[in-house]
Amino acid sequence: MAKFNVLSKQCPLCRSKSVARVFAPIGSKSPSHRCANCGVALKTAFTPSALWSIPVGAVSLGVARVAMIWLKHSNVVTGMLLAGLFGAIGVFATLVIFKALKRGIVFRPYSG
Repeated sequence: MAKFNVLSKQCPLCRSKSVARVFAPIGSKSPSHRCANCGVALKTAFTPSALWSIPVGAVSLGVARVAMIWLKHSNVVTGMLLAGLFGAIGVFATLVIFKALKRGIVFRPYSG
């Protein structure tokens, strides 16, 4: 069932890629997604594979830190370009972590 994660937007019942987010306040018990094809209400749930975001985060932030230190001491770029590169490296490292986390969040049918 791990292939029905949030990134795939695939319904676990009809297997179509038509899952859309509906308004649900954070922490509410109401469904947060709905399949446009079959109309089933869905909730999201964390799986143990979401824990892979921890080592992925450690590695990506470590690589980003090493890259920033190297750029700072190499004097290849300076000033605003260096600041822009630092920001881009930080954003990329963060996006890698969140993508790994989203792979561990799956859709479950809502029964309530």
